[in-house]
Amino acid sequence: MLAVISLAACTSSSKSHQPATTAPSGGSSSLGVDATGATSGSGSSASGAGSHTPSKSGAASGSTSSGAAHGGSTTPTGNQSSPSSHASGGSPYLAALQGIVLRQSDLTSGSWAAQPHTNDPHQATYDAALAKCVEKKNTDPDRLATANSPNFSSGGGSAFALSSATRYKSASDLAADEAKITSPNAIPCFKTFIESEISTSGLLPGGTAKVKTLVFTLHPYPTATNVYATAHAVIAVSVSGITANAPIDLAFVTGKNTEALVEFGGLGLNKTLESDVFKAIARRAAA
Repeated sequence: MLAVISLAACTSSSKSHQPATTAPSGGSSSLGVDATGATSGSGSSASGAGSHTPSKSGAASGSTSSGAAHGGSTTPTGNQSSPSSHASGGSPYLAALQGIVLRQSDLTSGSWAAQPHTNDPHQATYDAALAKCVEKKNTDPDRLATANSPNFSSGGGSAFALSSATRYKSASDLAADEAKITSPNAIPCFKTFIESEISTSGLLPGGTAKVKTLVFTLHPYPTATNVYATAHAVIAVSVSGITANAPIDLAFVTGKNTEALVEFGGLGLNKTLESDVFKAIARRAAA
């Protein structure tokens, strides 16, 4: 579900750098975890709808249900902007899903470069473990097709944006994923899961990552009622004695038997651009 900003971007910051950690706005209830692991807030939220794992060659890559950090270059190569996709035996849903995900024209502020999406071969294992922890259905077997946007990066790789869209067999799969949000185990499971995935990824040799802030907010989102939740995380990444905070913002969107995940991460996040992109993808998912 969550992705961590690229290691190179994190370590380019000084030890004292403290990015803003404002939780998403517009929500009706939220539950969060602070650096000590204590929970606070009213309501709850977090979904297994999708996730993204940064690739070794770029800022980040989409998959579906949590994420990791990497130690490779964050400068994307090429000028690709076409979404990638996969489905067992092909699928009539791919074209519609590709029309939902993040595109170059959505990124109207700043300069964004694109690179190809790369699937995480361990994603199914991660998803199953997370579903077990929150004691909810693992909807992976009911996926009919998934499309992923290119991985966009800005500021020399210090910020990234990406998304995915998945078609499921029935609306009950969407309900099952949304139920992960209200699980009493949601916050501790996601916190542990994120840190464990980063630790076992091998992409932070000699480094550590700790979730400092994790807040999921239930919506409807202003003017985009099919954005059913947003998330904000701050992850402290330490490598070679240098520590920096990595902020991540996500939106969880539904359509007809379809879930979309939109993700922004990195330093200097543009909240206005994020909101505009969340709403644009929500409109396309609802069409």
